[in-house]
Amino acid sequence: MTHKPNYIDAIILLDSNAKCIYQNEDLSTLVWEDGNPSNITEKQITDKHAELITEYDAQEYARKRQAEYPPMADYLDAIVKGDDAQKQKYIDDCKAVKEKYPKWLILVAKMESVLVVNEYRTVVKKHTYSSGCS
Repeated sequence: MTHKPNYIDAIILLDSNAKCIYQNEDLSTLVWEDGNPSNITEKQITDKHAELITEYDAQEYARKRQAEYPPMADYLDAIVKGDDAQKQKYIDDCKAVKEKYPKWLILVAKMESVLVVNEYRTVVKKHTYSSGCS
């Protein structure tokens, strides 16, 4: 998803035919234009929205990388010119961005749990802590 997910995104994933509107990111203003034939609950919407936000946040590194990568035209220009130094500079610049924004992320799902997620958004470790940990 290229934009930060909202409740409408969650509703559409729960029922692609749903027709509704809301204001100010507040589900209390939600109005179903079709009478909510799927009987989607507020909890289902908020749970799906939280899931979408988690996925969106997990891709933050990719959005940051995209903004900082050097233009592809630089690399193509180096190829056309046969300029190995320019090609290597492009590669080094890309590697620097990748190191600055690694794919490995730590997501805090709840205050007591930390999930370590790899580049494929697969949980590879889950640490659960008691409320007394520091």
